[in-house]
Amino acid sequence: MINGLTYHCVLVRDTDSGELKADKQTKLVNFSAQIISETINDDGAEQTREFGVSAVQRNRPPVCVNVPVERFNSLDWIVERFGPRYVIQAGNGKRDHLRCAIQEMSGDDIPQPQSTATRDGVRSAASGVTSTQAGQLSRRSQGLRSR
Repeated sequence: MINGLTYHCVLVRDTDSGELKADKQTKLVNFSAQIISETINDDGAEQTREFGVSAVQRNRPPVCVNVPVERFNSLDWIVERFGPRYVIQAGNGKRDHLRCAIQEMSGDDIPQPQSTATRDGVRSAASGVTSTQAGQLSRRSQGLRSR
């Protein structure tokens, strides 16, 4: 990221100092974006996942949207969810580099996935919440009983 924009950089090692430096910078988009959350939606029959993505453009407040994981790689949701001011530059491979950059810039800052339940219950090993009858939850780890 350079001045709030996302670039793909080709790095080379300086022969004198041994330090890495950007040899070529290719602008990918006019914003920066990160995955800020991951949610597992469970209706009792199947689970779906979505990422919470935050994008920032210079001199504008951040915009946050939820993106189904199966749509994330295509990046076709960017203009749909963020609007026409969020531009992916034209060219071969730029979407792949952008997807990778978003994931890399998110790093280890993404919290553990959060589980949500619809009418039919919830199932989550991480939180200790298991599926019971519709609307009833029991937390094994806390020893609570549902009524």
